Amino acid sequence: MIEIGNEILQAYLKKRLDQPTVILSFKILLDLRLQTPPKIKASKTDIEKVFNKKRLTYGVQTFRRDYVMRQSSNKDNAIEQTEDQEFYIRENYLEGISPEQTKSISDFIESYYHKKNEKKEKFIAELRNIASNELDAIKEHLYKLLTETETEKRGQVFEITAYAILKTFYDIRGFRLNRFSTVYANDGGVDYSGQEAIYQVTTKLDARKLDEDINKAPGIKRVLVFKETVKDFDLELLEHELVLDYVDTRKLASHLDYLFDFKADTNSKTILDTIINEFNREFYFSS
Repeated sequence: MIEIGNEILQAYLKKRLDQPTVILSFKILLDLRLQTPPKIKASKTDIEKVFNKKRLTYGVQTFRRDYVMRQSSNKDNAIEQTEDQEFYIRENYLEGISPEQTKSISDFIESYYHKKNEKKEKFIAELRNIASNELDAIKEHLYKLLTETETEKRGQVFEITAYAILKTFYDIRGFRLNRFSTVYANDGGVDYSGQEAIYQVTTKLDARKLDEDINKAPGIKRVLVFKETVKDFDLELLEHELVLDYVDTRKLASHLDYLFDFKADTNSKTILDTIINEFNREFYFSS
């Protein structure tokens, strides 16, 4: 993290750096101040034009004007709106910041996301390379993704790999499973959605996490997906009236075994393609 004399801006960057829609909007307004002559305010249209040139580097699929509107209505954010619907960075966020420091901050943000992209491309390439192996090796790699591999966003690999296995397992039976992105979705505790139930995913299940998940979606039937439970977890808690079933690593491994016993070439390709597609929707990758 870059060191800045302004404590408010320092805290803002620490909190918002991994929120691409927020930090890119901020950077656009910051860069306008480096123009000759400096430009302090910008309309949504001005921001959108620059945003769309940069969005893929920052892992954003499209610009939405409420990205900026939401920030200007939040006192904890750096962006403010004028009565003429122009946007600018609040002065207390830039107090004591020289033009040289402004450029350093902008360069730091840009570099941070370029490095994220490099990590992403490396990780995706490694996933694609798995497909070139023999089936037994592919299966071993998938099991490792399910049980060992982690990214900066802990639990992400498990959630995506579990989804890919379950989706493939259900698809060949005529059932549809969908997944919400962990990065961009405000899903209210829903990680996957099926035709008759929601799916809630965690790496380590305990009683408190179970209660939290139940309360996030009260009255809705669900399937719990988890890598493991805490020691001495009471399995009778899973008899809750809203819990239809649970899927742990053991069951996922059993599904994986089946998919490699039946049409292994097709199923292994489907699983890997799903994993790659889901990671392309995400933006936190291995360090």
